[in-house]
Amino acid sequence: MLEITELILAIYCIRYIWLRTASKMFPSPQFIFAFAYFAYIYFGYILMHWDPYYMDLEGFKSVGVLIRIGFISIVIASLLTFRLKSTRYVLYINPMNSQENKSNNSWNIFFYTILGFAFIGVAILYLAVIPANPLRSLLDNSALLDFDREAATTGFKSFGFYSNVFYNLMPLCWLSLYVLGERRYWKIIFLVNVLVTLATGQKSPIVYILILFILANGIRKKEFSYVTAIKFGLIAFLILILIVLLQNMHIYYVLDMDAIYHSISGLSRRVFYVGPLTLFNYFQTFPAYHPFLMDEAASMPSDQIVYRSIYGTQIQGTVNTVSLGIFYAWTGNIITTSILFFILTVCIFCIPMLFKFFSSDAGLYRSTYIAYGLLLIKLVITDWYTLIPFFILSFFVMSGLNHLMYQIIMVVLNGSFRMRCNKFAFIVTVISLAYFIQGQVKILFG
Repeated sequence: MLEITELILAIYCIRYIWLRTASKMFPSPQFIFAFAYFAYIYFGYILMHWDPYYMDLEGFKSVGVLIRIGFISIVIASLLTFRLKSTRYVLYINPMNSQENKSNNSWNIFFYTILGFAFIGVAILYLAVIPANPLRSLLDNSALLDFDREAATTGFKSFGFYSNVFYNLMPLCWLSLYVLGERRYWKIIFLVNVLVTLATGQKSPIVYILILFILANGIRKKEFSYVTAIKFGLIAFLILILIVLLQNMHIYYVLDMDAIYHSISGLSRRVFYVGPLTLFNYFQTFPAYHPFLMDEAASMPSDQIVYRSIYGTQIQGTVNTVSLGIFYAWTGNIITTSILFFILTVCIFCIPMLFKFFSSDAGLYRSTYIAYGLLLIKLVITDWYTLIPFFILSFFVMSGLNHLMYQIIMVVLNGSFRMRCNKFAFIVTVISLAYFIQGQVKILFG
């Protein structure tokens, strides 16, 4: 009975955030973050109360305190930041409507089209040089899928170069074309992005691309359809079930109801149980297996320490890097962890303040806001200290590349240097671009 009451209260809080942040026309950042946290961590923890196995585990109730306080932190941060203009979707429906910026749209469409086809070239190169193709294994011999996926991703020394393009830059490219109203080329870039992501053998990036498209469709049509989002969510779930079936056909041998049931059951547990179980693993590890990181620094990240604690040292790996778990690994104190998470949440809701200041490009301005919605979902699943810097850097790189290419062409054609943004934004984005390029070169040839 208490679990049902808790579930109702949590749903009421999410509904209140939905109403307070005017999410009827388009989901606010506050609503997205609260709903993602509830769906991935809080709801699963409530469900686990009906399983006697988890209730008997030592520390299971203690981790519940942290999960609840984390949810309360998001609710309070949402109510403190919902008046921030930069988080409101109305700014991104028809941004920068001056005649000068409208005239720049033709340049932006040209720029993102050329850049998109350059990314397609990178995708073709990746498919040509990877030592194994997980997509082929998925269709031909699923027993080799795990080995081929590792060979094409973590086992491929240049994968960092390609993943930065496929997961961070390429989506911003086709999103910008889509929201600018381009009708043909964005579809080609989008389909190649989906295909090359499938070729990595990773399932979650496919779902992320689908989420980006759903959010972009709401921005372009000036109204978000929750019914359409639910339909796409069901389609994504069916696609994931199909992938899981194909991935395990060497175990099932035949496609029957038993195989389908186990695939659905396994995927459901993966969606709802992994979040709270990962946090619980952090509680099991610190300080029983390793002292809190404030007391004794480690040579390896906390997610690797947790993996070794739970699964042993025979196989190298990591668990999901949930931000709450990382804060707990640092401090070992639930109150301190909650305060740090609250501060992080407030800072996350302030990120959109950067968009307009550093970009005069309406396409990138809107596509980055869409990608920001996905960032909020990913922040619940994994850590903040890699996601947020990469997100901001990707925005700076695309903005800097646009500014630089525009200036080069203007100098070549007209012999003039015409600044489209403030000088500080131009310097920061171009320096970020240079930093990113040298990093990519090191990954590719290092």
